[in-house]
Amino acid sequence: MTQTTFMYLVNALKDHIKKANTSLQDAIDPERRVAITLWRLATNAEYRTIAQLFGVGISTVCTVVHQVCAAIVEVLAKDLIHIPKGNAALEVIRGFETRWGFPHCFGAVDGTHIPIQGPKEFQNDYYNRKGFHSVVLQGFVDHQYKFMKVNFGFPGSVHDARVFVNSQLYKLGSEGLLCPQVQRQIGGKSVPVVILGDSAYPALTWLMKPFSDNRLQTPGRRAYNYHHSRARMVVENAFGRLKGRWRILLKRNDTRIQKLPNLVIACCVLHNLCESSGEDFDTHLMNEVDQTADACETGSDNDDACVVRNAFVEYFEL
Repeated sequence: MTQTTFMYLVNALKDHIKKANTSLQDAIDPERRVAITLWRLATNAEYRTIAQLFGVGISTVCTVVHQVCAAIVEVLAKDLIHIPKGNAALEVIRGFETRWGFPHCFGAVDGTHIPIQGPKEFQNDYYNRKGFHSVVLQGFVDHQYKFMKVNFGFPGSVHDARVFVNSQLYKLGSEGLLCPQVQRQIGGKSVPVVILGDSAYPALTWLMKPFSDNRLQTPGRRAYNYHHSRARMVVENAFGRLKGRWRILLKRNDTRIQKLPNLVIACCVLHNLCESSGEDFDTHLMNEVDQTADACETGSDNDDACVVRNAFVEYFEL
């Protein structure tokens, strides 16, 4: 993070995180509070190590980190994580077509596991299919790796499809309030704006999923799957960049379950801030990030959804 972005963050938060001096000691200034928090989020270093580095108490580090994360969510989340409307939404659709080659697409959705220490209660609920305890983070991402909507809190054993159908993203999509209401002729048919998901998600008229391997009988379907995968990778790459920058999300987190949402959402906000500010990202940071798919085929395909997907098949077959 450059100094310019750092000072923007400090100035945005200072009124919410500054503390008054007491007769016994001077308060930690906002710059150092933000620096302590960024160090913790970026390294997942122990509180003891950070306390020695910044010359403060161990309990102070814990308190500062949670206060600043709460302030980041309260002050910046609505501005930095939101579903665009109007011309901004149309720009996302153009971005998916020009940059990733998928027309009439408004975003990609996926879930990732945030590793945690097994809680004392309901441990089995948090034990996922990959063999560790976690909480699920669902992300809806634009063509530039930025989160437009996040949902966090379901235990790791919950399937991505269940997280999705219980999220506000699904509610908005079902009510026609998620994507711009613009029809386009694709493959000889008038189709709505769609979003992309992997095989874990239900097939809907506004959510396109890939064909399973045993149904790739035609060149058109293979071409569709290629372009679908290429465009949908933005959400997997967004998770990779998120965990690469904020490595507290990469390793097992010892934060209490009750305090974890603010910490995770704060990392998503900071991710969008860095992406919007054009901060450099070292791709080597993604080497330790597990980006393997954790999806399994769900349900039978919706007939209306198949009509829309086949229109895209014809488009890519040309």
